Amino acid sequence: MPHIRVELTLLPESHGGRRSSVASGYRPQLYLLGDDWDAVHDYGSIEKLVPGQPTIAELTFPNPKNHIDRLFSGLPFLLREGNRTIGYGRILQVLDTELERKKDHRNEFYFSDDAVGIFATDIPPLCEGEYSYEPYRGSGHYEMQQSLSNGSSPLCHCYDGSVKIAFNIAGCPRYGVVELANVIRES
Repeated sequence: MPHIRVELTLLPESHGGRRSSVASGYRPQLYLLGDDWDAVHDYGSIEKLVPGQPTIAELTFPNPKNHIDRLFSGLPFLLREGNRTIGYGRILQVLDTELERKKDHRNEFYFSDDAVGIFATDIPPLCEGEYSYEPYRGSGHYEMQQSLSNGSSPLCHCYDGSVKIAFNIAGCPRYGVVELANVIRES
């Protein structure tokens, strides 16, 4: 039985992706929540998935117990072969309810409206200080890091229900940790 339904796209060769198509049974590394995992792909009625063609697929984990209470709809991931990123996607639906994250995961934060990552705390940050987070490997995280490298304090935000919380990133003292400054709850 498949564990998750996903939307994914393989990068074309011109963007560093695969040269050839793949079929159901393909098993690239699934980079998810900071780790690489195996997952067998099923593309349904699509015989050959061509790079650059978005599709809906069902993925099955050989060791699903590693994902208990961790997955949720909207969670982004990368597809990799070795150290090379060959695709990307997001979870549409967790089919195995045992794997679905039970706690609210809305501690995602954004830079320029692109997701940067998810705070590791159960509640969003309400004051200045250092916070652990799970970085996404997308444009939001990249742009935030570029802004820091250029000497800026990127303005980011998250939500506590419908309340927006704005803050500056004062630094990243180590991987997976951000230092927040000027935290403001907007009404």
